Amino acid sequence: MTDHLKNAQFHWAEGNKFALEFFKSMFLLSATLSAALIGLMATNKGAVTHLYWPIGILLTTAGLAVFALIICYFINLHYGNAEMDPQQRSTALKAHTFMYFYSAVLIGFFIWGMIALIKAAQTLP
Repeated sequence: MTDHLKNAQFHWAEGNKFALEFFKSMFLLSATLSAALIGLMATNKGAVTHLYWPIGILLTTAGLAVFALIICYFINLHYGNAEMDPQQRSTALKAHTFMYFYSAVLIGFFIWGMIALIKAAQTLP
């Protein structure tokens, strides 16, 4: 096996491990918080109107995290394929750079959801 192939397999197997774990965590946190809020709405009828925004924001965060997992998969794929086609490295680098911005947006959505939840909790009957 050539060094290029070994390097490609390394990127396919190991690339972006931490980013993937981060996005999985964001998905799980946002989805479970949304489920808990929906459960609260079911038991406290007065909470229904107060919790629409926090639930919507947190579910959006969960959806964006799933999209990020898909992008990370394709980044890994392009890095791995870059050993055989150098043009794919450029694509991977552009997507990789974009994911830094996307991660900041995702964190911003999560913080926004938490702030909306705190404000909604203060106004619950």
